[in-house]
Amino acid sequence: MKDCQAAYDEFKFFKSQILLKAMKEVNDVSNIKIKEELKRTGRKVTPYAVQCDAGFAA
Repeated sequence: MKDCQAAYDEFKFFKSQILLKAMKEVNDVSNIKIKEELKRTGRKVTPYAVQCDAGFAA
């Protein structure tokens, strides 16, 4: 198993190749809606969070 840090030298590649594809698939095939919260300090990504809305009707 590869170390994630070694496999993706830049966050933009990890984001485009893994995170966005996975988020799109979850949003398309389920009632769970996911969106990202990306915060930057200059050009550097500092905290990265994902918000999830289960979308269940009460």
